[in-house]
Amino acid sequence: MQEVVTALTSAAGTGGICFLIFKVWFEKACAKQLETHKAQLSRENEFEIASFKHKLELAAAERHVQYSRVFDKTAEVIAETYGKLLALKNAADDYTQLLEPSDPSRPELARVFRQKTDDFLRYFLPKKIYIPKGTAERIRVFHNTLHRAAMQFSMAMAVSKSPTREPDTYGKLFDNFFKSSDEVPRLLELLEDDFQRHLGFEVAEKSAK
Repeated sequence: MQEVVTALTSAAGTGGICFLIFKVWFEKACAKQLETHKAQLSRENEFEIASFKHKLELAAAERHVQYSRVFDKTAEVIAETYGKLLALKNAADDYTQLLEPSDPSRPELARVFRQKTDDFLRYFLPKKIYIPKGTAERIRVFHNTLHRAAMQFSMAMAVSKSPTREPDTYGKLFDNFFKSSDEVPRLLELLEDDFQRHLGFEVAEKSAK
């Protein structure tokens, strides 16, 4: 009987030791597998993060290139538009200078003014999408003011040649011409400020007059 108990006890002890060894081995194996899995996930996460950053950098670089191209085109359109507006203003000034009504150069000056107007409109209208709407509107107002002043001057000169001219009509036309002409320098200055802002220059705020 004692031998049986001893045998069973020995067997149980051996089984317990085997169980403990298996338990330790299993936990270590699980821990090692878990660490391996964590390392793999970490590498995959690092790859995904690096890939995402790379895509962001490519997108940013592409946007920078696109913006640079648009800015270059805007700068080109602004410079060309400004030059054509000055040419138009000079032609308007030449046409509306107060000479004798019968001055022989007047028809040629009128032709040059019309040519500069057409030249400006042919260039600006298809390209105004490169200029912000607020500035494009100021360009329109500036052009219309020059055109209105020239038309008022032309009508005043036509009335002055009429043998039955009415002094009130003649005087009113010239008054309107002078009012329109007086607006031109201020409108041009506003445009120049807008152009310089769009080109990145600092523009000092002007005190209210």
